[in-house]
Amino acid sequence: MLKFFSSGQTSKHVYEELWTTITSGRIWNGILKNKKKSGEFYWCKQSIAPMIDCHGMITNYVAIQEDVTEAFYAD
Repeated sequence: MLKFFSSGQTSKHVYEELWTTITSGRIWNGILKNKKKSGEFYWCKQSIAPMIDCHGMITNYVAIQEDVTEAFYAD
């Protein structure tokens, strides 16, 4: 499942922390280096939250992201 989100540009430790957090029912916030379909890399600030049903089971995850690439390359 790690490969689904992985661009290969962020450390394995960050992805392990992300998945540990969201699979325990908590919200993860952080910045990742992602890859567009064109192959271009970009930085994005993300919040990923688990969706929990009435039985307390995680059914899905929802992610909100903002491209912050310009902040990393601003002069």
